[in-house]
Amino acid sequence: LILLIGVYLFLRLRYRPTTETLAVDALQPPEGQEGLAKSWHGPLVIFVFITTILLWMTSGLHGLPTTVVSFLPITAFTTFQVLRSAEVRNLPWEVLLLLAGGLSLGVAVRETGLADWIITHLPTETLGTFGTTLLLAYVACVLSNVMSNTAAANIFVPLGVALGAGDPVLVVPIALACSCAMCLPVSTPPNAIAYAPGRLKATDFLVTGLLVALVGPLVCTLWSSWILG
Repeated sequence: LILLIGVYLFLRLRYRPTTETLAVDALQPPEGQEGLAKSWHGPLVIFVFITTILLWMTSGLHGLPTTVVSFLPITAFTTFQVLRSAEVRNLPWEVLLLLAGGLSLGVAVRETGLADWIITHLPTETLGTFGTTLLLAYVACVLSNVMSNTAAANIFVPLGVALGAGDPVLVVPIALACSCAMCLPVSTPPNAIAYAPGRLKATDFLVTGLLVALVGPLVCTLWSSWILG
């Protein structure tokens, strides 16, 4: 909440709105496709959305991998014509490849041993719990900016568990810091979605992204030490 409010105020000051009118041109259906959506498509999307999230969160109970669960919305939306062939062809494939590249980079960092090399060169023995947590949070945030939040969390959260023997004071800030990476479109899917329409350049993310990257890990570490310590 602290980060959300802080970033909102920063954006309001840096990018002062000139009008309160909402630009809805991007939300309009493509020409000639008005009225094609059925009245039951909205409830169907809500149902599939909730079901997919619940299946992702309960994978330990039913044993379905998250990748398999992902086929539920793909199958449901195409079967019931929520998404038609023209819309599938018009998907921003370059953005999907951007996200896949970030995940692939994360796998490469882990599989080549680069992650282990980085960890062995961090002075974690002399910093104490708070210093170690803060250092790992910043390292996770930096790498998360260039590979993807998910990939960075997959690398650094298990490391935090190992170093802290499961202590949440060490693990939680690392996980939160991975989500503080917003400097590039590849950093997180919301950035990629904002970048997809082509109205933003990669450099447009830097100023706000650097602010969050500098302040975010510190706030997360202080909060976790106060609440969980």
